[in-house]
Amino acid sequence: MELILKEDIDNLGFKDEVVVVKNGYGRNFLIPTGKAVLATDSAKKVLAENLKQQTKKNQKLIKEAEKLGNDILKIDLKISSKVGEGDKLFGSISSKNLSDALSKEGKVLDKKYIIIPGRNIKRLGKYEATLRLHRDVVPRESYGENDAHQSTTSAALAYKGDGFSLGAEYNLQENAKNVLDQERTGISAYGSYNLNDGMSLFARYDELSSESDWNLSEDGTFMIIGVEKQMVKGLKVALNYQSSTAATENAEAESSLFMNLEFKF
Repeated sequence: MELILKEDIDNLGFKDEVVVVKNGYGRNFLIPTGKAVLATDSAKKVLAENLKQQTKKNQKLIKEAEKLGNDILKIDLKISSKVGEGDKLFGSISSKNLSDALSKEGKVLDKKYIIIPGRNIKRLGKYEATLRLHRDVVPRESYGENDAHQSTTSAALAYKGDGFSLGAEYNLQENAKNVLDQERTGISAYGSYNLNDGMSLFARYDELSSESDWNLSEDGTFMIIGVEKQMVKGLKVALNYQSSTAATENAEAESSLFMNLEFKF
């Protein structure tokens, strides 16, 4: 399911970022705790307008983040740890250890913006940590002529007829996470049909995919089909079926049935 984050979430994204998560994680945790809201068409429009108004401020923050990224890539960090039998470490190395090491070098970066695969390093080996300095800035191994600024191109079509509506969206993110030529695309199709007595049918399909499967853990499809009934003025009840399928090999669909109530005062 697609959500808009209301605050920074470790290993997921920044405030006001649109992310795709599994249904259970979104419905049972992120939404109930107020950490995210559904990325509906209206919510996306409001978000786009808010981000547009913050453009100048964001440009300044991006420049500061890029400078920090450049500075960090020039630092040779050393974190010592005792090793037991084989390649197993005594204890582990975490994002907090990296954050503390950077602080000693005069570069402050909260541990929640440092992502280590598996969250901790427990064995000898080569590992890669991702630093999230800004929603549009992720430091790479080198900067210069291959600098890549993330950009998103969107297109949408909508049609409203007598008792029904149809719509579709296409999004292309180039240089995703500031990695040159790394792309991901998202498509959405949705529609509704009005029945008698204030009842309507609705459906939506979303698909997120990445070129060369670099974002396979987040790629996949999401589908929702339901019926909505206007009970009285200001009160709607909706029964809907939701299904999501990850893009990973042999992934099985996760399906759920929901009943939603909408009050307007």
